[in-house]
Amino acid sequence: MSSSKIAGLGGAGFFVCVLVENLLRRGQPANDADWPSVLAWYRSSGASITVSEGLFVAAIPCLIAFGVGTYFTLRAHERAAPWALAGALSLTLMTPLLAGAMAVDIVLDANASRLAVHSETGRVLWALKASFFTLTAPVLATGLFTMAMATKAAAIGSRWVSTLAQLGSLAGFVSVLAPRFVVEGSALQWLSFAMFACWMLFLLVTSLSMLRNPATNGSSPSSELAGSPG
Repeated sequence: MSSSKIAGLGGAGFFVCVLVENLLRRGQPANDADWPSVLAWYRSSGASITVSEGLFVAAIPCLIAFGVGTYFTLRAHERAAPWALAGALSLTLMTPLLAGAMAVDIVLDANASRLAVHSETGRVLWALKASFFTLTAPVLATGLFTMAMATKAAAIGSRWVSTLAQLGSLAGFVSVLAPRFVVEGSALQWLSFAMFACWMLFLLVTSLSMLRNPATNGSSPSSELAGSPG
C-alpha cells in the first residue's frame, strides 16, 4: 500500500472517530462549569462516554498514520519534505497530551459516584482534564501550520483550505497565550474551537485528495496528488 493511501485512510479514520466522539459527548460542560453540573453530565451520559473513550483509542493510530504517511509521501519533494516532517512530529507529540486528558476523563467517568462526596477532588480532576486539552492546542497549531505549508508546497488538495488552516493555527496559538484563563473559562477558548474546525476541514480535504490520487513511494507527489487549486 502506498504511503499516500495510508495517510488518506489514517486521516479519514481519525476524522470519523473524532466526529462521532464529539457527537456522543454533546452537552459536555464548559471548562468553568460548576462541579454539580459536571457530575450530572457524567452520570446521565452513561454508555455514550464509554463508547467515545473507545473511539479515542482507535483514533490515535489513525492520527499517526496520517502524519507519518504524509511525510513519506512528500519526502522526495524538496520544498514540502521539511514541513511534512515537522507536521508529522507535531501530530505524534499530540498523542500523550490527548492520552492524559482521556485518562482523567476515564477516572471521572468510572468514579462519578465516589466523587459525588469528594467534590474538591472532582473539581481538581476536571481542571486537570481541561489543562491537558488546553496544552494540546499549541501542538496542534504547530502540526496544522506545518502540514498546511507542506500541502501547499506539493500542491495537494485545496490551496484555500491550506491557507484557512494556517489562519486557524494562528488563532489556536493566540488562544493559549494565557492558558490559565482558558482553563478557567475565558472566551479565548473560542479561538481554539475555530482552529479545531479548520483542522477538521483540512484533514478531510487532504485525506480525500490522498485517497483519490494515491502516489507510490518515491514518486513525485506534486504531479500525482495535485488537487484543485482552490
